[in-house]
Amino acid sequence: MNARVWKTLCVLLVAMLPLAACVSVRGAWSLQAIHQGIHQDGRVQQVGELPCFAVADSAETRQASPKLALLDVYQRIGGRADSIWALGLSGNPPVSLTPDACIVYGDTRLGRELTGPAPTLRSGVAYSFWFNSDIPARGGDGWINRRYEGYFCLTRDAAGKTQVHDVRWDKKAEKRRWDVCGIEDGP
Repeated sequence: MNARVWKTLCVLLVAMLPLAACVSVRGAWSLQAIHQGIHQDGRVQQVGELPCFAVADSAETRQASPKLALLDVYQRIGGRADSIWALGLSGNPPVSLTPDACIVYGDTRLGRELTGPAPTLRSGVAYSFWFNSDIPARGGDGWINRRYEGYFCLTRDAAGKTQVHDVRWDKKAEKRRWDVCGIEDGP
């Protein structure tokens, strides 16, 4: 089977079976690579006592700021992720986010709330967020979807001040480090 036929079959499989693996002998095409291209790391920073959501600082985001359509925040309990606050960001002009900027939890100046007011976040609870966005395709021919996602929790220090923790993946331990939040195994 030549490379062109193989590529066509893979494209068809992508459309029909998003979770299937399609790997050529050369390893050039795989659904996993496509999935990893869409899903990118997001970052959580602290502004005051609130989380502030950002895209990762990468060559891609420095070259062209993602155009945001949605910010969705989830509470993660028992293997479930329940949306607790969503902000629609599509507008004219579109909301762009550079790697050095972030959107503070509950701030509605850039969009409109889709779920009602942001509820108070609690210490010791696992949360996640994601941005649905688009970036310009190479060569300026259309757009490519990107989903920037991150995980976070809150704790209180000895003085009672809120601390926001960006919960990263620990490659060596092969898990998220929820222990910084007092959450044993994570959601």
